Amino acid sequence: MQVYASSSSPMSPPPFARHPENRQSQLLTPVSHFPSRMLPPPGTTPRVLPGVIGQQISMGAAVEVRRFNMRTKEWMPWIPGIIIGHRIERFHVGTEVDLYDVQTTYPNTWMETYIPFLGELRDGLYFNPSDNAREMMDKVADMKKVFACVQVPSSNGSSAHAWLPAIVTSRRSEPVPQVYVLAGPLRGQKSVSAPHILPYNIETAEAIRKTGQAIYWEKGTD
Repeated sequence: MQVYASSSSPMSPPPFARHPENRQSQLLTPVSHFPSRMLPPPGTTPRVLPGVIGQQISMGAAVEVRRFNMRTKEWMPWIPGIIIGHRIERFHVGTEVDLYDVQTTYPNTWMETYIPFLGELRDGLYFNPSDNAREMMDKVADMKKVFACVQVPSSNGSSAHAWLPAIVTSRRSEPVPQVYVLAGPLRGQKSVSAPHILPYNIETAEAIRKTGQAIYWEKGTD
């Protein structure tokens, strides 16, 4: 799955990118993507996707990379490459993921960015991804998972705000995120407006709970 444009030289990290050793220490930075003006409750922390925190692959290391063909729903063959860059990218509400710039020589010398979390890179040491296509698609959705504050119906016929696990389906440029709801009274509904979204993790759930607001996990309510 190609996420970033190609380039002839390694991508330099953004000026406010944080390194693995302190990546949960700060939530709001100039490179965070918070679509609302609501301040997150105290205790909210960025979501760090599974990866190798503190075990960055060395520059110049030999790896293999591949892309996922969305049309055929199959992985393309592995090709050899060399690590020439690394950075931490932030997605929705501060979700962090490791990206590696890799130079390949087949069929021509080229540089592209790959995401180990999605199974696009293996090094035989830290990253040995599965070939399961369904697993890859689930991980794409997982990158977009958030707690979304939406209006939900109550037993007396009125509505109230609650935080539900959801997948962001709209573009980052849209002023109000649209989500697919994963749990709670609106489970399965698509294109639900969510003016406020927060990172999907235990720390954030606890922060929301302490404010007295209703919050749901995928397997029930808190």
